[in-house]
Amino acid sequence: MTTQRIRIRNRKKTEDQATTDSSSENTLRDAASQGANAARVKAGQIISTVQQGTHRSVYSSVYAISYGVVFASMIIGHLIPGGSVVRRALSDGSQAAVKDFHQGRQIRQEAQETPSALPAL
Repeated sequence: MTTQRIRIRNRKKTEDQATTDSSSENTLRDAASQGANAARVKAGQIISTVQQGTHRSVYSSVYAISYGVVFASMIIGHLIPGGSVVRRALSDGSQAAVKDFHQGRQIRQEAQETPSALPAL
């Protein structure tokens, strides 16, 4: 073989190797990008699952407490004789509490809708 043929052959090997290296880098870059995207998606799914579980736990706990308080109050209210002072007091007190609650809520809503007379800082 002549020196020129050897140089051409070596140059071709170098070019083929450079093309292979470039292709390997692109494949590696693509794989890393796909892996990062898959990790992002999975993290989002895990966070969503944890949030749903937390919401269910909070809801169930508050529901159970609320139910227990109201149900126990109803039982106690029905155990007290109908015409007694205690039963009337329970009824009047609960009605007054509901009325005051609604009035307080209305006052808060009106206060939010009315601009403040205080100067802005």
